[in-house]
Amino acid sequence: DNAMLRVSLAQSMIETNDPSLNNEALTNLTEAVQKDRQFPPAWAALAVAYGRAGQLGLSALALAEKAYLYHDDKEALTEAARAQRLLAENSPGWLRAEDIRRAVKNRQK
Repeated sequence: DNAMLRVSLAQSMIETNDPSLNNEALTNLTEAVQKDRQFPPAWAALAVAYGRAGQLGLSALALAEKAYLYHDDKEALTEAARAQRLLAENSPGWLRAEDIRRAVKNRQK
């Protein structure tokens, strides 16, 4: 149940470059971010795993999450906008990208 251990395991799976391990890495990373949304390395690894799975909208969303946590507002806005272009409008991911965009704009005030 430890998010950091799940992220470490998933990163090891990703680094093997074995496509058969990607789904298990995605499962571990998804569970990790559900337990700890404030751990940027989890979002970075999740972006890679989603990208390898061809889920580019979710990959962009994970990059937006990571950038937001690192206070890289320009990158967060860029990736959130890219996620919204790639995801179905009003889908959960699209709405989360909108949340990130609004949070960045509020933080900049």
